[in-house]
Amino acid sequence: MSKSDGTSYSLSDVEEKGFSALDLRYFFLQAHYRSKQNFT
Repeated sequence: MSKSDGTSYSLSDVEEKGFSALDLRYFFLQAHYRSKQNFT
């Protein structure tokens, strides 16, 4: 995820896609903090 590439998301962007902040939190808690995750 890179800000210069335009691939970063703010919380408001995530909420516009229909996800809540709690959904995003659970997504991050699914995996180890050093593993890669794909949020698309």
